[in-house]
Amino acid sequence: RKRTLGDISIDNNVCSPNVTYSTGELTTTSSEPITSMTYLPTIYDCDFECNCTCNWKHDDTTNFKWIVTKGSTLTTNTGPDGDHTTGSRCGFYIYIETSSPAKLNDTTRLISPNLITTNDEQCFRFYYHMFGSDIYRLNVYARINGNLGKALWQKEGNQGNQWLFGRISLRGNIQQTIGQPYQLVVEGIVGRGFQGVISVDDLAFNQGPCPISTVCDFETSGLCSYVNDPTNTIDWQRFQAGTDSSLPSVDVTYSSSYGHFMLLKSDNPSRIGTGRLVTPNYPDTSGSCIKWYMLLENTATLNIRTYVFGAINSNILYTIHGTHGNQWKLAQTTVRSGSSYQVVFE
Repeated sequence: RKRTLGDISIDNNVCSPNVTYSTGELTTTSSEPITSMTYLPTIYDCDFECNCTCNWKHDDTTNFKWIVTKGSTLTTNTGPDGDHTTGSRCGFYIYIETSSPAKLNDTTRLISPNLITTNDEQCFRFYYHMFGSDIYRLNVYARINGNLGKALWQKEGNQGNQWLFGRISLRGNIQQTIGQPYQLVVEGIVGRGFQGVISVDDLAFNQGPCPISTVCDFETSGLCSYVNDPTNTIDWQRFQAGTDSSLPSVDVTYSSSYGHFMLLKSDNPSRIGTGRLVTPNYPDTSGSCIKWYMLLENTATLNIRTYVFGAINSNILYTIHGTHGNQWKLAQTTVRSGSSYQVVFE
């Protein structure tokens, strides 16, 4: 029996009453990082306010190019009304034009200046907008010696009429020798119709870890300060997608085999075991929404509880039993507490 957790988010609003369990498209990237940080500018940063692509270059081998524009696109019911940098119709961003003569699977790529592989923490940050009934796919690659390999990050389908924050922790994800160069590639692919505009803004790179987000995506070994309960008979463990045939082939954060998740697995199916993954403390709340992605197999059961004053709350906020297939599922529940609390995934 296995229980697998992907991205987890906790915000200060009660959950939408019409979504408690969903098999819909994965949308886990927050609209903003929760902590606003200032980084030193780099040659890899581009907000497109120059009405240009800065130091990034177009891939001349693809069907067409990213377009720098401002305001809304020419096609209705797709694309943003303005950029992310200024939040207005006066700011610039890039997009792919998906109306004729563009056709399904036409591809455009924007390529960064050379980066150097290192053992140090590094982060690539960006904002993306994928709104429309015909949205197809946005990929980010590391190009090594001219080869793209597998996508580091990927989103597919309609993500709503909003700018969303994307981030990729680069350390350990670049399959290149330390000290050798590579390039980041932002790739947009055309879908089946004209309402498929994909837009990107505010490309940025920083030394050090990615900024703290409202989402715990398990992409760092610190696990967002989540811990295993010392009374566990089985502990939750962090795994990388696709490293074993028994594991999910992709994660939620990157929708690729480069991402990570938490797994609770019993090596003895006849043995009943319990494992609790416990979040850091959160302040008292009149209603906060917990959202998470999960995979449950066989006879596994997942309960959501809280710890208050270090003691387990007997009241179960949410429970679900396996099996639910091999696709990541979104679930959510609201927590209310008159004192500080911790969320427990059991």
